[in-house]
Amino acid sequence: MNPDAFNAISPYLEDISHALEEMLMEDSDNAKQVRYSLMEISKALGAGFSVDLNVALLAFASREQRALPLIEMGLSANNGDTPYPHSADCTPHRYVVGGSIHIVPHDRCPKCWEHWMNKFENQSCEHCGTTLGKDCRVLLDSDTCPHCEEGRVSMQKPICDQCGYEVDPKIVTWG
Repeated sequence: MNPDAFNAISPYLEDISHALEEMLMEDSDNAKQVRYSLMEISKALGAGFSVDLNVALLAFASREQRALPLIEMGLSANNGDTPYPHSADCTPHRYVVGGSIHIVPHDRCPKCWEHWMNKFENQSCEHCGTTLGKDCRVLLDSDTCPHCEEGRVSMQKPICDQCGYEVDPKIVTWG
């Protein structure tokens, strides 16, 4: 997704996320019934199962026939316990692909939008073959570590002060 489109939708994504979380956890009769039913289903299924109610907002590119998840959240219950909210949302990362900037959740390929977990260890997308350092680069335009997203890195100090990850200049472009 290009940065202008991502920036245009970001405030709305935050609004929707907050509203959905409130709806799922509110004290209304309907919300209480959903949580109770999830709890009872998880109790009936037993210890080998968890029950997840998921809500997803997808951006679907009809020409390319692909979808990019923008919000993934819901409720989970285990062993008959009280349901709790969960989120599968991933923070957005910026990439340079073919000379242009793309923004996608960090668990997605910036080219094909399919799952691509642990990009820094598994540097090629198994779906389309896009390779970090060859076909795309992570664009670092802040000092946040792209690996743990907790620590700090810089061109002068490329080793994260939290997780010890060393930024590889072959797969990163500093912006």
